[in-house]
Amino acid sequence: MKPVTTRNALRAAVVLAGAALSAAMTSPAFALVRDDGDDPGRPMSVGEALLIFVGVPVALFLIISLLVTVPSLVRGPRYRPDLGWWAPPVWFGGPSGDVAATIAKAEPVAGRGTPLLFCQSMIHHSW
Repeated sequence: MKPVTTRNALRAAVVLAGAALSAAMTSPAFALVRDDGDDPGRPMSVGEALLIFVGVPVALFLIISLLVTVPSLVRGPRYRPDLGWWAPPVWFGGPSGDVAATIAKAEPVAGRGTPLLFCQSMIHHSW
């Protein structure tokens, strides 16, 4: 068994003092006599509890969902299958500047042609 050091004893005292303070602060909750002005009112029925704790959050969820989805429903779909892709091609990670000049300067790899020609065909390929 380890010897009790001053540091460990101080830690234990702080933890015990915190627990005792918490217990002392909650003691009014165990009082048998009501304070002046303490009026708990009538008890809540099961229906009222369900309305407040289930109905209100569900209603808020539905309202927020409608507020988020209604604008996109009003605008209509953005994708139109009958139209082709109209944006210019983009080559991410490719050389900066003139792509055609870069492809023209590329040296062929033995047996495979120009490596950038594959990229060029991918750029101009319409999916």
